[in-house]
Amino acid sequence: MVYKKQVDNESQWETDPMLEIVNRCAEFRGVDLKNRLKSKRRRGRYGNVNEWSPLRISTSKTRGDGYYTGRCYGRSINGNPSTRKKGNIYLGLPHATYTPIGEDEEVEREFDKEHFAQVVLHEVDHLLGLTHSEMMDSRELDTPDLSDITVRPKQEHRIKQKVKQ
Repeated sequence: MVYKKQVDNESQWETDPMLEIVNRCAEFRGVDLKNRLKSKRRRGRYGNVNEWSPLRISTSKTRGDGYYTGRCYGRSINGNPSTRKKGNIYLGLPHATYTPIGEDEEVEREFDKEHFAQVVLHEVDHLLGLTHSEMMDSRELDTPDLSDITVRPKQEHRIKQKVKQ
């Protein structure tokens, strides 16, 4: 079980539903992420020490990484590569809103929970020590039931409805 204080959510999406999906995926794999994730200390450019949360969720920084496609991506950073016991998971998410090509107005994106769960399962498999050659394609992975979870943008990233006059 991953707790909210272990998550660094810099994305444009609400934290609680994301955390619920991550925990369901870990449970689906039979893994206790509490024992697989650890904070990562990293010395910065100027000698300062930065502490990373075990689970980082961010919005992709460039328009090419999921801005138009709406796809998620992930990366697991192993704390100890020889045992692969503990590490960090980094998840990149698409922007909550985007402007379709040829349009003038922004629209709110519908979050693809199924794809996000497949990315999480793939990264959990890495924390278990599996390599890509030992895994099946993440698009073919079965996912837990997510029908009762609604992922919405954070309040500041929602499109405000225009009032009719």
